[in-house]
Amino acid sequence: MNKYILMLGIAAVSIGSYAAMASNSATMNVTATIAHETNIRNISDINLGTITIDPSKSWGNVIEDNCAWGGIGEENGIKSISGNPCGYFTADFNTNQYLCGDVFSVTPESANWNNVHFYFGANNTDTSGRCKVTAEFSYDGRVPAQDTYNGSLTIEYNL
Repeated sequence: MNKYILMLGIAAVSIGSYAAMASNSATMNVTATIAHETNIRNISDINLGTITIDPSKSWGNVIEDNCAWGGIGEENGIKSISGNPCGYFTADFNTNQYLCGDVFSVTPESANWNNVHFYFGANNTDTSGRCKVTAEFSYDGRVPAQDTYNGSLTIEYNL
């Protein structure tokens, strides 16, 4: 009977050692995300002011031209806009390598409201990381009703 107990003890030690050796290796997954701190700041809003149209014209459009309105003419249904088509923000990014339009996007890029179409975009930069957000405006086929538009834009860093 003593031999039987002794053999059982040896078998148990042997199995335990094998199990310990099987767990001596493992696989570990590593993930990392590189994020850039852009610190968007000094935001100035776009205030288009009052857009005055000729209701006898079924179309009109204006474009942003160096932060002024361009394209207002005799045939155009848009007679005047009292506001400014630009807003600005500053951000930390490599201005020697990228332009604002390369690294930032504006959402939404367009908005449709009251038969009016707005188009938005980020562009231009100077050496201080100042970016311009622009707005353009058009309507066609139907004269917009008198109303006030309020909206917001989200600026996102894309690199």
